[in-house]
Amino acid sequence: MALLICMVLSAGVLRAADEPEEYNRSSLYTITMLHPKDRMYQNIFETMQDIPIPDKYEDHSLNMRIMEAPNAKGKMTYSQEKMQEQLTAFMHANQIGRRMVARWFERDRRSGAFNTATLERRGHYNLSEMARQQSAWTIAGSAERSDADEELIPQTFVIVNDITYVDKEQNAQIAKGVLTVLAAAASAFGGGGIADLVKQTLQLGANIADLIAGFTVDVRSYLFQLEWNEEVANKFYMDYYYTADRIDPGKKAAFEADTTSFRMKYIGTYNARSAKTSPRGVHSPAQVFRKVLTRAIDKNIVELQREFSVFKVTSIISAVSGKNEVQAYIGLKEGVSPNSTYEVLQRELKNGKMVYKRVATIEPKENMIWDNRYMAVEEKAPNAELGYTTFTVKNPVSQIFPGMLVREVK
Repeated sequence: MALLICMVLSAGVLRAADEPEEYNRSSLYTITMLHPKDRMYQNIFETMQDIPIPDKYEDHSLNMRIMEAPNAKGKMTYSQEKMQEQLTAFMHANQIGRRMVARWFERDRRSGAFNTATLERRGHYNLSEMARQQSAWTIAGSAERSDADEELIPQTFVIVNDITYVDKEQNAQIAKGVLTVLAAAASAFGGGGIADLVKQTLQLGANIADLIAGFTVDVRSYLFQLEWNEEVANKFYMDYYYTADRIDPGKKAAFEADTTSFRMKYIGTYNARSAKTSPRGVHSPAQVFRKVLTRAIDKNIVELQREFSVFKVTSIISAVSGKNEVQAYIGLKEGVSPNSTYEVLQRELKNGKMVYKRVATIEPKENMIWDNRYMAVEEKAPNAELGYTTFTVKNPVSQIFPGMLVREVK
């Protein structure tokens, strides 16, 4: 199942024909942990229900997206280690691992039957014939199944974002006071017309600035990964897997009773405070909450990628211009900075296994880093309209084509 790459040649630029969908992406499920006693609890609760999974990941969400902090009803505050233990227990109690597997195979709740539609769609595998033949799911397996197991399913992650509100009331009042003075000055020009409009606009700006300056959060992100290896895969296919045309009540009951085979393992944690947010482009309190929270969580995801190689995200080369420049659909949201270095990887099938060969390293071109953070366009941020980041090719060992993968070098 080598990666299929479609390219067109135009004006000296090799450019990928499609958006960056033709590569295997990690699957992600995020849960927000909230503290009901926090002053901004309701606002955070309402906002987090609407924030989608980052677009560099496949959405592997379950129906539960919000949880209450384990210490919400008491005065006890848990250390990071204690919270990790609590969350590991939560994963086990709620059988998140087994539900992640069921989500991969689109298990029908009523019949317990599985299918491979998600594997086919995400991995571009032709598994339909295999799914119709129970004998195909053996220990020996096949190249298709092996690829799916080794590249897709193990790259299933859960992030629990523990969000706490940081009260910065004093800063908020200072920001509000500055703009209120400007509004008062505008009224000195007399009532009506432009003066009133200016006054109203400045007062609205004061309220938004008040909220932005006062709304800061700490986000501690706990990363978990689905444990999926050859032993687990063989047990699943041999003991539990069946399709809709071969209903097996015994296997259905056995899968539902298995509370130990499918587990989420703890990978690591990153903690950060939301960065300073510009009020530009923000016109309502709801937009303030969404902007601050989205950017804070995106930042934590980037840092988790840098800290834990298993969680690294890949993108693709979208275009090649000349001999030493390439473009990719990543930017500030993915942590690209002037100091970033990425490797360009070529996929090759060897002995039935997909391997990755480095063909070059690339570095962002000065002033050509795309600002793709949430609401960057509305903020009128520099480079928000670029649509991609341009990189300079360093140390090439072979020719680069659109569709090759790029991955950050730590």
